[in-house]
Amino acid sequence: MPQLARYDKADRKGGADPAFMNEAFFFKGVPYFYDEDAPSGNAYFLNKEFLKFNYLAGGWMKMYPAVDPANQLSNVHKVATFGNITCSARRHLGVVSAIT
Repeated sequence: MPQLARYDKADRKGGADPAFMNEAFFFKGVPYFYDEDAPSGNAYFLNKEFLKFNYLAGGWMKMYPAVDPANQLSNVHKVATFGNITCSARRHLGVVSAIT
């Protein structure tokens, strides 16, 4: 019979957490996160030590010319960043598929 568990705010260690960053969701000492937008039947394993955001030369926080919007007393600047998330060691990442 599966064991039922309940998690509430008292389980958190305190401070501002983006989700449930606490001991409640650990698997073998590694934090476990849930994303409702992830495809069903898959579990993804990411290691932040080997992921890095690399930006295009001249593409970090590129500011475009100011635009004067109608009905406002301000200027608006469009800001863009161009880059990719890269991995230095793919063997430390993984996916388990066909989970039912």
